[in-house]
Amino acid sequence: MTREEAAVRLEAKEGYVVADDGSHLQFLWERMQRQYPGIGSDMATRHIVDHFLAGPDQHLNAYRAVYTYPIENRLSRLAESSVPVFLLSGSGDCIKDIHDRTSRFLPQASVRTLNGLTDFAMDEDPRAFTEAVEIFLRERIQT
Repeated sequence: MTREEAAVRLEAKEGYVVADDGSHLQFLWERMQRQYPGIGSDMATRHIVDHFLAGPDQHLNAYRAVYTYPIENRLSRLAESSVPVFLLSGSGDCIKDIHDRTSRFLPQASVRTLNGLTDFAMDEDPRAFTEAVEIFLRERIQT
């Protein structure tokens, strides 16, 4: 994604404040439902627990790392290298468009889309996720 897109996405992420009345619980639940429409209650609960374990502001560190990483230089070098690249996403991943753009930038990459899965493909269908990774690795061993 462009730096501008990354800045907009990072700006949209917000921390939460632990409130005595528990309203932060509702805030995170609603945000999870808004960010990932159709996410099941079990999966939403699991990811909200991860947010709580990280802390009110620290859960944003992963987003900060992703959205401020100088990817342009790294992708250019990767495109020129012989390093095997595997791009795996679910067809319903909220950043599927970014995966698609990346695959056009890295024509040597092996690309796999898991139909019917989202950002949480490895949780939704661990078998399909693992099989896709195993196929990629087997292909690398054979070459």
